[in-house]
Amino acid sequence: MESIDDLAIAFFGEDLDTLASRMQVQDDPMGKPVTRATQLIKIYLIKMDAECARCVKYRSRRERADTASGRDESHFYKMMLDIGEEMNSVCHLYDLPGSNGQQVNILDICMAPGGYTAVALRHMPEAHAYGITLPIESGGHSVVLDKHLLKSLRYGDVTMFKEYCPADKSIPKQHPDYKNFSPFRLFTSIRFNFVFCDGAVLRTHQRGDNRPQEKETIRLQASQLILALQRIQLGGTLVMLLHKVDTWHSAILLYTFSKFSNVVVFKPQKWHSTRSSFYLVAQNVNPQHVDALKAVEEWKQDWWRATFAGEDGLGLPRPEPTDQLVQEVIVNFGPTLAKLGHSAWKIQADALSRTDYAGSGGGERRSSSNSALISRNLPSLVVNQECKITVSSRVSDLNEVLNSVTISAGRRKDEQPKKGKEISHTVAQVDENLR
Repeated sequence: MESIDDLAIAFFGEDLDTLASRMQVQDDPMGKPVTRATQLIKIYLIKMDAECARCVKYRSRRERADTASGRDESHFYKMMLDIGEEMNSVCHLYDLPGSNGQQVNILDICMAPGGYTAVALRHMPEAHAYGITLPIESGGHSVVLDKHLLKSLRYGDVTMFKEYCPADKSIPKQHPDYKNFSPFRLFTSIRFNFVFCDGAVLRTHQRGDNRPQEKETIRLQASQLILALQRIQLGGTLVMLLHKVDTWHSAILLYTFSKFSNVVVFKPQKWHSTRSSFYLVAQNVNPQHVDALKAVEEWKQDWWRATFAGEDGLGLPRPEPTDQLVQEVIVNFGPTLAKLGHSAWKIQADALSRTDYAGSGGGERRSSSNSALISRNLPSLVVNQECKITVSSRVSDLNEVLNSVTISAGRRKDEQPKKGKEISHTVAQVDENLR
């Protein structure tokens, strides 16, 4: 199989454009252009999971309201406290085994107002907490958490550190912000058991015209991920705010982290339940795993491209993923992705169904069968070492599709294909990852 369209036809019997038009698949409610990778991921998950289908339906009805109004910092801080406590109750973040006298360290990237660190210190009062946040004079928000509880708090723009620059590149001297890139490497002597990445591009952030929001979003995420993976302790936990499990952007991050950590998708029920936000919770992270090291190098390339690439040297938006990578994610990780996202979609769909603008205002009555994975008459696929896909049969269950995928790598031409490991995760494997 050579393209995303071929994969769409193999799975669904229709080309991607026809499917996207018929199903009215959109990337986000603000009308930003949808990528083909996200279209395919979203259609796959809609067909795979009933809660995803419900969630996407209600999202499309949601009013597009501007959220630029000023925040009540104390209210937002309380909200973060509630979310942090709920996250701990679900994910058991702070149920640590005996530390054998070793110091527990917390790093909060884009800390303000500091609610997640406050919750961590409630449960681990002996821990040392460190933070970095945008200064108020640059458009940042205030830290409500008692600063005396912190070991160190640094103020700065987390996207402006030279350490993110790939080894094969340099900071162009003609760039308008050349003098603003910092050579300092924060907290290099410390390894952190917990890292929170809760940064979002702020409308109040004072930055030049060369840093539009589209590229700034890429730079901020890459910066947080690089800093987190280069500071986290072996076996540590990383928590990152994301949006929409059913987009390429989220799918590839979940897939990437699944290679070197135990990944959980957490969505709070009390706060922001109608919104698409969720948290990637990666536990037992191995930052020295070959895939973790590879990911850091790729994020550095993302940061450099979004900052310096292009004819004007002011950065380029994120490029489309290759068709081969999209195929790899769907074939290797599709069932796991649906399993991970199921609860988040259900929480959002249930909340939206109770609103006046998206639902009936009183929720909906549904049969329990809607919560199960949907069986589909989709083709079985077989992958060879070039990751090209061929249709081998028709099956009645979507899980059977991915369970029938086999790998033949390093095989001699005269050798018959051997049954390799199943690419798809079994339900048992998925459940194990979710614990």
